[in-house]
Amino acid sequence: MILLAGSLVDTGHAQDVESGYAISPGAGQLAEYLIESADPEDFEDAAAFEAYIEGMLDLFPVDLNRSSLDELLLVPGLSERLVEAIVAYRADRAFTNVEDLVNVPGIGQGTVNRIRPWVTARHHSSRRKGWSENLGAQQFFRFQQSFPAAAGYQGSGDTPSQYPGSPARLYHRQTITSARLSVNLTQMKLPGETYRSPHGFDFTSAHLGINDAGPVNRLIIGDYAVRFGQGLVVWSSATFGKGAVAHTAPYRRSHGITPYRSSGQIRFFRGAASEISLPLPYALRQTGAEINISTFYSRRSRSAVEISGDTIRPPSTNPYHRTESELSRRINTLESVQGGNISLTHHRLSLGISVISYALNRPVVPHPASSRFQGSDHRAMGTDGAFVVGPVRIFGEYAWRTGSSVDKAQPYMLPHKKKNAWIAGIMGSFSGEMDWVFSARSYQPGYWAEYAGGFGEGVGVPVNQKGWYFGLRLRPVPRVIIQGFLDRFIFPEPKRGYTRPSSGWETMLNLQFRQRTGLNYQIRVRFKERGIELENSDAFLRTRRITGVSGRFTGRFQMNWQIHRRLFIRSQYDVIETTGTNLPEKTGLAISKTIRFQPARSLRLDFGWAIFDTDDFSSRLYLFEYDLTNVMGSRMAYGTGRQSYVVIRFRPHRRMLIEAKYAHTMYSDRPVVGSGHDATQGPVRSHAGIQLRFQY
Repeated sequence: MILLAGSLVDTGHAQDVESGYAISPGAGQLAEYLIESADPEDFEDAAAFEAYIEGMLDLFPVDLNRSSLDELLLVPGLSERLVEAIVAYRADRAFTNVEDLVNVPGIGQGTVNRIRPWVTARHHSSRRKGWSENLGAQQFFRFQQSFPAAAGYQGSGDTPSQYPGSPARLYHRQTITSARLSVNLTQMKLPGETYRSPHGFDFTSAHLGINDAGPVNRLIIGDYAVRFGQGLVVWSSATFGKGAVAHTAPYRRSHGITPYRSSGQIRFFRGAASEISLPLPYALRQTGAEINISTFYSRRSRSAVEISGDTIRPPSTNPYHRTESELSRRINTLESVQGGNISLTHHRLSLGISVISYALNRPVVPHPASSRFQGSDHRAMGTDGAFVVGPVRIFGEYAWRTGSSVDKAQPYMLPHKKKNAWIAGIMGSFSGEMDWVFSARSYQPGYWAEYAGGFGEGVGVPVNQKGWYFGLRLRPVPRVIIQGFLDRFIFPEPKRGYTRPSSGWETMLNLQFRQRTGLNYQIRVRFKERGIELENSDAFLRTRRITGVSGRFTGRFQMNWQIHRRLFIRSQYDVIETTGTNLPEKTGLAISKTIRFQPARSLRLDFGWAIFDTDDFSSRLYLFEYDLTNVMGSRMAYGTGRQSYVVIRFRPHRRMLIEAKYAHTMYSDRPVVGSGHDATQGPVRSHAGIQLRFQY
């Protein structure tokens, strides 16, 4: 898939569109960037993708006046040098708005335009105040549904439908926040799940969080996320992947314990967590040194397939609870997690130690050569550090698994001798015109940490992988930005479904040219090659497995044109080609156009249409669409067809936003869309949604 980092950041249209909005001024533009710069191929399903978007929006925008150096380094487009300049600037005066960044040495208007969605200047002081400072409440109500109804909703005669609930997707969220308080309630009903009353949502998440209460930096009761080190021990939420920010992708910025507001049902904790600061002598405090201790405890129910007796498969990542089999395994396993972190931070140094203990009330029996989690519990520990020397930052983490209490006498346990993982890297910036990073990693097959999220090929737990990565962002001349990366990955042991070790590599090059204010072009090419295994027949008709390689090339040309402050047009052209050993060549093509029109300050209209033609599913494309805020805006397309959509955003009051979308897809090569219970008769499929947002 082709994804465009920052395609909306330089156009300037988002500022005109969102100007004066009281509800999350940059949220719409930021969500669009995140959707475009994440690869849906890395996620298991649309629900996981949307959980990623929501998780990232919980981290951004960062506050220019109060965010730490590491938090500011999360912003794409801010180098170590620029972040230090921001910190030095705010030591003497506060940022009253984002535009004040032009007063910081080394930051021009172009940089401000690129990072505007990622930052805010809500708090005009670095000093924490009372509980009611910046007190506000926000409500989301969302309804979505696809038409016509899929086969799973159709009963016949005495046979009931496979999906007992309606095809509607319902989402509800209420949040109260201030400088020192966070309260949230999120509820979700997926299509096909039952819903009988306001408390009848299949998934509910809630928390109460308190900041800066004496020596306690943060206390959370309820649902929360944890991010420590480089993610090899515990990293339970979203982070950038390879395609998002090429020059910083391998580097994780630790956030510690944060409230959880997402609708994602898998990677979060439920219980209590706290962070405290140890008192230091005055001389050390003056240097900016801090020692923080974090602890967390979680206890919640998970869903897992039962095998026999008291054994289960690894907890499921499928969020749906519709069919009889899905309902039979719903929240049937108890998970307990506890851990902590101690960290020392300084202006140019950070060191940390993390530990986590994970246990289920029933032992896991994995499929051979599939999941690395086995037994009923495991523990992992790691140490991480980052050092800044001039314009260069050196970072890394080393982690090890301490084993399971059932390792000794379980016949189904897979033998793994090595149980460690590490990643190390170096990144830097030269004169603000070139940013780069190089990292190496080695995640041994025997290493496992259920909530880890280290950098690597794919997403999820870092295991059974070695490799190196080089990323670069270059501004050779004004108005031109070049981004690219090269990633080499090796799987020392067979992956799931394979019988032999394999390897591969991936590269991407993205060129962005801003011809003038409001008009820019982008070209992106991406290629991935990896080892595969195939079944083949010899001369005696005996089936055998052979090794080979498969390649996937994608390319996109895109033009963003801000014709008028009320009119924006985007045109894009996508191509794809897949090749491989003993595999036929497959190709795909898509042409799409988007028009954004704002006839009035309170009304915005987005129109889009596309035509696509691919050989089959293997040459599928992902076409970006504007959507309801925080909703996945990338639709998979394969076969031959066309699609169109319209999104309406209306603001009847400065504290209220109404959004509605209708999308229509027509295929010309099939009488049935989808398969199994999700199949719909006819070549047409439509989607509709409406969302209300209130802020008080």
